[in-house]
Amino acid sequence: MNNLKGVILEELTHLTGLTTLNLSHNQLSGKIPRKMGELESLESLDLSVNQLSDMIPDSLSSITKLSALSLSYNNFSGKIPKGNQLQTLDDPSIYAGFATGFWGVVGVLIFNKSWRHAYLRLVDRCKDGLLLLVEIKMASFRNKMCILD
Repeated sequence: MNNLKGVILEELTHLTGLTTLNLSHNQLSGKIPRKMGELESLESLDLSVNQLSDMIPDSLSSITKLSALSLSYNNFSGKIPKGNQLQTLDDPSIYAGFATGFWGVVGVLIFNKSWRHAYLRLVDRCKDGLLLLVEIKMASFRNKMCILD
């Protein structure tokens, strides 16, 4: 977070060798520049948690190396552009892949007793660690409150 305000300048698109662009958690507004699609080397683009609006430009679908994209928590309207990388965002097969992985893990835990017990011990240790952390933070908070009184 850099507390950037205003619009995304089109001049940013002249950085053609850029592979990662993270402008998330700012106060950027307006549209994503159409020329953003000319950043052919871009592999990761994060514009989440801003106040961007209008439609997601079709030009983003032409960035073929794009493997990570986050546009969440903005005010976009319209449909997700079709083509190349962005097509997978609307692809039902990604949910089937999730289901396969999920049931693969759950199936192993159901049918393999030693793995199930190991997993449950891990969950129990994580829970204990989290509870200990909360207790330490609460004790620290109580001590600070006593000092202020």
